[in-house]
Amino acid sequence: MKVLKGSNSVKASVRCDALILDTISRSDTYPTLQVADEQYFNFSNYLYHYAPATKGEIIMRGVLKDEAHSVFNGMATIQKYAQNSDSYLSDHVLLLSPDARSDSIPSLEIEANQVKASHSASVGQIDEDMIYYLASRGFEDVMAKKLIVEGFLEPLTSQIALSDLHDKFLKSIEQKWHRRGNNYDWITRR
Repeated sequence: MKVLKGSNSVKASVRCDALILDTISRSDTYPTLQVADEQYFNFSNYLYHYAPATKGEIIMRGVLKDEAHSVFNGMATIQKYAQNSDSYLSDHVLLLSPDARSDSIPSLEIEANQVKASHSASVGQIDEDMIYYLASRGFEDVMAKKLIVEGFLEPLTSQIALSDLHDKFLKSIEQKWHRRGNNYDWITRR
């Protein structure tokens, strides 16, 4: 199962539960957030391993600007009968303004002793060294930031198998961020 979640609400709370019930089953969830203005988005994702030799991952990417706020609650639970299971949680957020905020709470609950389980989280702004590198290759500041944001989201957008849906998703991201004008001013506005 692969799930891509999206929302354009002003305030939203979404909960997604994945129960892996059969041996050698897999569940992958790839939520992507683009939160702006004073929007608030709370995403809770729970991954339950109930059978042996299962695999599951939750990989979240978010881009926030203005006074936006996101919260990620991720929980991977491996029951005692789910030996040899593999679980991974990841939440990475790029802040495009100093007033944007993101809270990440990845958690693991492991009851089995022969498993592989890990989690990671990061929240940060665009790395100035990346902008400098792209500028040294001839990219203007705004285009460099655009490429960095697109590259940041690419590990998840590349999971969309249908090209029409992939293109529609990328266009929706672009339209959301172009609301305030052209030339990716959402990247540079502070």
